Amino acid sequence: AQRETIRAHIASLSGMRGGCLKEQQRAEAHSRELERQLRLVRSQNKQLRESLSQLRCSSAEAAAKQEAAAAAAKEAVVAKASRELEALQTRLDESLARSEWLRAELEHTVYERDGLSQAKREKEAEIVGLQDEAAALQRKASEAEALQTKLL
Repeated sequence: AQRETIRAHIASLSGMRGGCLKEQQRAEAHSRELERQLRLVRSQNKQLRESLSQLRCSSAEAAAKQEAAAAAAKEAVVAKASRELEALQTRLDESLARSEWLRAELEHTVYERDGLSQAKREKEAEIVGLQDEAAALQRKASEAEALQTKLL
């Protein structure tokens, strides 16, 4: 009876051992599956890191390109404004020179006009003097005629 119990116990242990082996095999298979999934996740993680790195580089390149484009646009605006300012300065200088020339011409014209006015006044005075002299001569001629008529 004791042998039977031992045999039953051994059979029970063998059955348990078989169940444990199956459980161990299932656990090992599950462990291999988890390891496969872990490798897959690590591979995906590596790819994601590379993609993130590339995106950061692309983002930095895009920011650099955008800054370069903004700097170029700003430089173009500054260059255009400088050209326009230079053109305006040239026009201002020309306008000031023309204004100075016109002022000098006006002064010369006023001087000439004043000179002509002075000459006109002198000629008018000369004419008045000549008229007075002619009137005096006319009076003397009339007196001389009158004296000649008296003498004759």
